[in-house]
Amino acid sequence: TPKLYQLNAGLALGNRSGIGIKVAQQSMGLLKVTNATLGYAYRIKLSEKSILHLGLGLAWQQNSFSANRAVVIDNNDLSINNNIAQQRSNNFDAEAGALFLGNKLTFGVSAFHIYNANKKFDVTSYTSKPQVNVILAYKFNKGKTVEIEPWLVNRYTVGGNNQPEGMLNFKFKQLFTIGAGYRLNFGYLALAGFELDKIKIAYSFDY
Repeated sequence: TPKLYQLNAGLALGNRSGIGIKVAQQSMGLLKVTNATLGYAYRIKLSEKSILHLGLGLAWQQNSFSANRAVVIDNNDLSINNNIAQQRSNNFDAEAGALFLGNKLTFGVSAFHIYNANKKFDVTSYTSKPQVNVILAYKFNKGKTVEIEPWLVNRYTVGGNNQPEGMLNFKFKQLFTIGAGYRLNFGYLALAGFELDKIKIAYSFDY
């Protein structure tokens, strides 16, 4: 079962720009991916109720493959039939994005793994490929006791799959959020969150 732990922190630099850091670790079976990203964002005020954010991130990433944790089914599997019980590869990466925030409309485009210096291991098929994400959301009942916000997300992996998903979020009294959705041909999504001023806590699950 994939597991993801992530910590984000940001700091404003004046009224129009800011810096941030993202530290994340994702485990998928025998593979563990750890990365730290330093980002810069610039904000352009288009009107009183609409803002455009532009961002760029530079990242360090480590991929770790632990063959000694495998439950062996095929003794001839190249992933485990070698003298290297644990493999690691370190690389640098880059990402960029643009996000439009209107009074009710949200629209964004982001690209990950734009540059990756060390994409794969020698004995496994794992590889990092560029990914382009597009998001679209709209808030109904803006400012009311209950806000309803449908989300559409599409992830396209260059040289891989195109993965769309949809989610419907309900926000209560500007504090609590719950949501449910579906990732096409894949599974169901759910989330719960709490926010107060600058503090945000959230949990998400997909099956």
